[in-house]
Amino acid sequence: MKLVRQVTTTESECFREGIRAGSGAPSVLSELAPEREVVWRGFGGCLNEAGIAALDTLPPEQREEILDDLFLPDRMGLNFCRLPVGANDYALEWYSLDETADDFALEHFSIARDKKFVLRFAKEALARNPEITFFASPWSPPSWMKEPARYHGGRIRQEEKVLSAYARYLVRYVQAYAAEGVHIAQINPQNEFASENNYPTCLWSGEAVRDFIARYLRRGVVEHRLREFVVPRAEPAQRPRAVDRAEPDLRIQPALFKRGADIFRHAAAFVRKGARVLR
Repeated sequence: MKLVRQVTTTESECFREGIRAGSGAPSVLSELAPEREVVWRGFGGCLNEAGIAALDTLPPEQREEILDDLFLPDRMGLNFCRLPVGANDYALEWYSLDETADDFALEHFSIARDKKFVLRFAKEALARNPEITFFASPWSPPSWMKEPARYHGGRIRQEEKVLSAYARYLVRYVQAYAAEGVHIAQINPQNEFASENNYPTCLWSGEAVRDFIARYLRRGVVEHRLREFVVPRAEPAQRPRAVDRAEPDLRIQPALFKRGADIFRHAAAFVRKGARVLR
């Protein structure tokens, strides 16, 4: 029987090391050979509007304590975090950074809303760990760039003027955040590009992603000397699941903020205990 080294966490104990039985043979401890070991660039999560909104419901001292627990290097030390470009499934309501129809020149592009929520969350993290890495993903392009013109589901219009504007939209996002002191190390053209749901999503074929990056996004990255961008893996065989086409309720109920704050409190207690174990 094959043996596998594992680290587990339960309600009563954090980061317990042990050995468990695995499938296969022989009866020896399975370890990665040194040449196959992987160095992790970091560990983190997605900074969402609902997250910072939940933290804002807490007393200031408790809010600061939780942010310290999450991002200070000597505590949990989250250091590789994702930011949504526009609304995601944890946005307080759906929006993009330019919802003015047919604004191909992006004259109405703005991150004003982000300054209240996601960008502020990122700055809280950055203040506690200046070495944090941010990457970004849109859950949906602006609705007017899609067919049908809505946030959830649909596809981006395969038109020169739309694809060019969307590439510039992503570049503008990176530039706008940089002007606020938040460097976006990587940009992904779409979150879960084969997923369609009752929250902001957009379907892309593997070929469409390939062509968009090669013909439009790459040009913007090179012209503006952005460091790198992430290319999602194309899975043409992956079929999006069917969803209810009815318009969903876009409101986040106030009760969720209380629950979110409770989750942050429990997470903070877990982090403090885990940090003591690691030290």
